[in-house]
Amino acid sequence: MFAVNITSNRAASVEVCAAEKTLASVKEHLLNWQLWPDFSKINNAAGKPVFNYREIPQSGWLKSGEYRVRAVPVNHSIPAYGLIIGKGKSYAVYTGDTKQTDELWKEASKLGRSLKSVIIEAAYPDNMEEMAERSGHLVPRTVEKELKKLGGLKPRVFIVHMKPEYAVKIEKELRKIRGYDITMMDEGKTYEI
Repeated sequence: MFAVNITSNRAASVEVCAAEKTLASVKEHLLNWQLWPDFSKINNAAGKPVFNYREIPQSGWLKSGEYRVRAVPVNHSIPAYGLIIGKGKSYAVYTGDTKQTDELWKEASKLGRSLKSVIIEAAYPDNMEEMAERSGHLVPRTVEKELKKLGGLKPRVFIVHMKPEYAVKIEKELRKIRGYDITMMDEGKTYEI
């Protein structure tokens, strides 16, 4: 819907930045001329493609404007990536869907005190850890284990992807984690990370 709404714009192309596998999935399964048009082949009112695809290199950084972005594979039921996003000397990590993983935290810990925020999921309560593991997600207990992989770093922590029916229980369990500033994110709210 975003692409449809901006075709009449007289602006530069919107960069769609993602890892190679993610871009391939978007092109093959979504913007494929069957479900939706390929907006990298449709020009806006300025004569520029609506979308411009840019691959985030597997083992390096992509520079986009003032930002640097790195995609790091994480453990999930389908190929998925965590993102390390930086501007100047401030960085944030976004895990998206993941179960326990190591490489993302290893890369994030190299940032030292430049790592300011972590956005991480907690989909289920602790008593559903087996379900979370099977489906590639985290519970509060495993969120704490993941955060400890950062060593002594204590960035602000933002929680996303809570299953609505378990949100109250998840929030209560997350409050037991000591030493971190943890915020449960709400849809439609703006946060400064």
